[in-house]
Amino acid sequence: MKILTKNIRYIRKQRGVSQELFADDLSVTRGRICAYECNKAIPTLEFIIKLSEYSKLSIDTLVKENLDKLEQ
Repeated sequence: MKILTKNIRYIRKQRGVSQELFADDLSVTRGRICAYECNKAIPTLEFIIKLSEYSKLSIDTLVKENLDKLEQ
């Protein structure tokens, strides 16, 4: 889950949005985004699907690839 945790933060930062706006876009609370980014909660499948649609990335990419490293 550590890669997914990093990717959630990476996608949010790439979009240049706060945790609050990101949470609104993905229909969760800001606290939930914070918990995901801090690796204190495991994202639900529903959230991962929404994130995949939001980011236009496959679920496979979200959970297996470190997006930060792909950009380099």
